[in-house]
Amino acid sequence: MWRVRRTLDARVVAGTLFVLSDAGSAFYQDPGYGTVAGLVDGTRSAGQIAEALADQMDGARVLAVLRRLYRDGHIVRDPVPTGPAGLYVEGLGIRTR
Repeated sequence: MWRVRRTLDARVVAGTLFVLSDAGSAFYQDPGYGTVAGLVDGTRSAGQIAEALADQMDGARVLAVLRRLYRDGHIVRDPVPTGPAGLYVEGLGIRTR
């Protein structure tokens, strides 16, 4: 299941995805990022996100967006450590597998 890191605030404004934190910010003007980010809520796998967006985007494009957001450190796959330790790990940007 994919979700936005707990240490980030992700918002979509007029099709642009903004990712904000105390350490910095990023934005993605490609509307595909905003579309995919709307479903990255911790309840769906990559396949489920691609299936939900099948009428709007090609599955390969959905996976490419997820890969980029993961590579850029904005999203994670659960399960990750929970509680204060999990928040600390995410805050450091450590990737768990």
